[in-house]
Amino acid sequence: MASHLHLLSLGVPLLVTEAGEQIRFRTRKHFALLIRLAVEGGRKFTRDYLMDLFWPDVPAARARHSLAQALTVLKEKIGRDHLVVQRASIALVPGAVEADVRRLESCEVEIRGPFLDGFEVPGAVQFEQWKDQWRARLMPRIRDCLVKHMDAGRRTGDFATVERHALVLLELDPLSEDGVRGFIEARAWVGDRTNALKEFARFEARLADELGAKPSAELVRIADLLREGRRAAPRPTGAGAGQVSERCERRFEAETLIGREREFSRLYDAWLEVRRRAPRIVVLIGDPGVGKTTLTNAFVSTCQMEGAAIARAQAYDAERELPFAVLAELIKQLTLQRAIGGADPEALSELTRVSPEIFAAFPGVPKPVEWAAEVIPLRLADSFLKAVEAATEESPLVLVVDDIHAADNASAAILHVIARKLPHTRLLLILTARSNELRAAAAPSALASDTSIEVLRTLEVEPLPPAAAQGLVAGLVAKANGHLADVPVPRILQAGNGNPLALELLTKEWLAHGSGSLLGDLEALNTQPVANIGIPRAIGAVFERQIRRLDAPTRAALDLAAVLGRRLADLPLYEAAELSPAAAGEALSRLKDEGILREVQGGLEFRNELIRAQAYYAVAGPARRHLHRSVAEVLEERRDEVRGPANLEVAWHFLRGGAPDRAASSAIKGAEAAISAGALIEAEQILEVLLREQGTEDATQALLLLLARALVGQSRAESASSVLTRLASEGGLSKSAQALTARMQATVEYLMNREPGSGYCEAADRALAAARETGDLDLIGNALFESARSGVNAGNEARVTEVRRQTEEAINQSGRDIPPILWYTKAYCDFFFFELASAATELESAISILNSRRDPVGLSLAYTGYGTCKSGLCEFDSACEAYDKALQLSMRIGDDLKSAIILSNQCVSKLHKGDFASAVTFGRRAVAVASSSLTPRSVGIHLNLASALLMSGDREGAQQAVVAAERAFRNERSWTTNMEFLLGYACFALETGDVSLALQLTESAERLAWGKERAVPNTGLFDKLRVYRLVHTSGPDSARPLVLECQQKYQDRHPSHYLNLVACGAWLDRLSLGRYTPDSESALRLFEKFGARGLRAILVAQGILV
Repeated sequence: MASHLHLLSLGVPLLVTEAGEQIRFRTRKHFALLIRLAVEGGRKFTRDYLMDLFWPDVPAARARHSLAQALTVLKEKIGRDHLVVQRASIALVPGAVEADVRRLESCEVEIRGPFLDGFEVPGAVQFEQWKDQWRARLMPRIRDCLVKHMDAGRRTGDFATVERHALVLLELDPLSEDGVRGFIEARAWVGDRTNALKEFARFEARLADELGAKPSAELVRIADLLREGRRAAPRPTGAGAGQVSERCERRFEAETLIGREREFSRLYDAWLEVRRRAPRIVVLIGDPGVGKTTLTNAFVSTCQMEGAAIARAQAYDAERELPFAVLAELIKQLTLQRAIGGADPEALSELTRVSPEIFAAFPGVPKPVEWAAEVIPLRLADSFLKAVEAATEESPLVLVVDDIHAADNASAAILHVIARKLPHTRLLLILTARSNELRAAAAPSALASDTSIEVLRTLEVEPLPPAAAQGLVAGLVAKANGHLADVPVPRILQAGNGNPLALELLTKEWLAHGSGSLLGDLEALNTQPVANIGIPRAIGAVFERQIRRLDAPTRAALDLAAVLGRRLADLPLYEAAELSPAAAGEALSRLKDEGILREVQGGLEFRNELIRAQAYYAVAGPARRHLHRSVAEVLEERRDEVRGPANLEVAWHFLRGGAPDRAASSAIKGAEAAISAGALIEAEQILEVLLREQGTEDATQALLLLLARALVGQSRAESASSVLTRLASEGGLSKSAQALTARMQATVEYLMNREPGSGYCEAADRALAAARETGDLDLIGNALFESARSGVNAGNEARVTEVRRQTEEAINQSGRDIPPILWYTKAYCDFFFFELASAATELESAISILNSRRDPVGLSLAYTGYGTCKSGLCEFDSACEAYDKALQLSMRIGDDLKSAIILSNQCVSKLHKGDFASAVTFGRRAVAVASSSLTPRSVGIHLNLASALLMSGDREGAQQAVVAAERAFRNERSWTTNMEFLLGYACFALETGDVSLALQLTESAERLAWGKERAVPNTGLFDKLRVYRLVHTSGPDSARPLVLECQQKYQDRHPSHYLNLVACGAWLDRLSLGRYTPDSESALRLFEKFGARGLRAILVAQGILV
């Protein structure tokens, strides 16, 4: 039956109706009797038990009379039908009175104190004993419920609830660490550190006095955090350079949070997953001023109290041209907190490129190795991932990028790589963004919208609903000691339209000016039928009135702070505004009090980027330009601090200061360093702007050359072509500059010609001629390789023959110091002519030189080529050994695409050897690694896995891999990719018995390769399929001349291709004679000799062999 009365026994006992009205008893024993019956509702109690419980010292007759009177009262209070009175027993009807203790198991109960708190029945000794027994029995469940209630409050950011339950728990058990922690967290949430630390001190003293114990390390950590001190948790020692024993961190202060329970709980759910080693990425999107940063700061303050390390970077619109700015800030914060000290020294070394603070924090970290420009972003991404993994081994890690839409492309691209490669680690990455601006930012948008990242979640922060908006206004009024009745709340709510920043500014403005506030003006503006038009105008209008009240030094500090961006707390820079560091500090404090700035983790930033924009454009143009120039001059003098890509910051300040001539020298130094670091987009941005400016004519050649390098590095061939044409027309280029220009022109031709053609060959010839003018063997070697590649791409055997001759000549003239690129080029040419043994020997020479030069990029490439030669020679074990070395190097570099190709090559070697299980393993690894690459080329990788799966008996998995290859093929269109897909898919069709499809695909491949047959990748496979189709269209006899021609081409040169054609010859014999000839049988024994049992099994599956 439905309960109509409720007994609240956890605290001072109360009996209440459904409507909440209290039912009172004149006699305490009568209430006690009801309590005893209700706690175990439905249970029958004997009259003798109840008399002994309440009237133990009274004669039996009087006790029976007193019990009868009590029962009469109970019938009146709860209803006659709800009490079961029998001759020997008494009970409540089950469910008549709902007792809260019965809901303890589900924790759906409000706990106000201990069981029957303060409720005593004089003379009822046995009742008191029963009460004490139940209190002891219920205490563990009460404690658990209180902790669960506190956890539920934490999940929604409701720390008032956390504090309420913590106080109850402390009342029940003054030595409860859960209670102390909840109280400390709640006090810290509202900024009351003093009382939080006092409670910790009291608890610490109680533990020492009563138990001789100390608080847990976790509670001590929280207290240290509140003191802005050091983290006490020890780190393991002796693990390598840079490791330290403790971590320093600054507390995030929670901000007022109203009406964000849903968003907070979604974030908290992600945090709980992270603590279970399931990484999460959350993208918070919403309109300006909607409270994304406030929500994030409030949330991460909770994570920090629960043991997380926090690093936060604010991206600025005005600084998106500075490469690695966001990444550098994250690394800097992790470094200063000593959170990444356990990372591999090599990883820390790489990160010093963008965060030199590492050298000071972790003595012993070596200087970074020099890498090619295209490798450095990969190295930074790999090293940052390793540093993050090291940090998360000690504690969960939360990384925050505020306004990711304004982040520099280099940082966003590296974060994107990290997001795709996240292992099972305790990392939570939070990105906030304005939805409309995110779509316009290429790299940040690609990261935030990448649906292939399984751990990524999007959370939209909506405007506050009316009730929450009203609560926010009321809270602001109360904080200012105002009277809510004097404030036009409905008008503010209408003008603010649920935007927290607008509501806050409008409320404060009304409190400051009353009826003279701007609210009426805004209401007039908002009559225009445009959604949310009042929000930016509200912010702008209130800001303009605020700054009119500032004194001159504070206004000067505000003007410069708007120009400085992330450097706004760099007090010596305020000399540019004629403010001493002390005066600047005082002015910034005033701006913080005004609500224009806010403090985050010990630093200062603008309350909102909209406010910064208002402040920036409120400065008159000439004054703003003067401030930019002054800042540039001060930074230019800091030569030790402003190095490498940081010169771009100086250049941008000079540019915005109207001094492009002075910007050029810093831009050239900065762009050179940015290109070397792989920050190509940021280099391109400054160079393009400078080339349009007057006064930079003397630096045109240097700017054009750098711009061409930046564009070619991004494979933007068409844009680079026009720049290179302009550069070539410039007079006075040095020979080395001419050679570099010519080589880039050849690369542009290679990128623009998606099909083999003569344009690339001609450009490569010009590059070689220019390189010879310099006499530099490395330049000549690189130009020869371009010439060889152009010949291979065109299928021009005569051209490749000539390049091979010239390369041999260069090697013979080089003496003992032969550049490895010459050996590599010679091997490349020999491989084209199927001279695999010679190519392998030349690559051995290249590897020897590259090892002495410690060139990991060149070594990875050389070992990959060496493994491919050995695989073609059917020396599968040697091939896999070479691939293993290449893989170690490419993984060290962080190049996922090359690593995936190497793994796929290993898959093929294992497949041809006949180790199908290992082939599947390598194939799956290749697909997994390729999926982490931002520019995957995975058609061949999926097809190789499909073949391995099919040969291992997993037909369904193989079909899925082919579908993935088709999907990749649609996204990776080029002549080479087309050929790769058609040939691979045709072979798979044969292996599955679909002869018709195989013939169609082969016909398409032949049409596509018409006139360019020598340019086809994997010619052995192509020749086998040509034979197969010719047999089906013209008969076995017509195909025999082609088979003999191809066998002669590959015999004693390319065993793997030769075996394919041996099988074709045996197939023709079987078709013509019904059996193998002795010569065919002898030739087929080569499969066993070469250990190519897997290759033979594939040919059997394709129906060519039996």
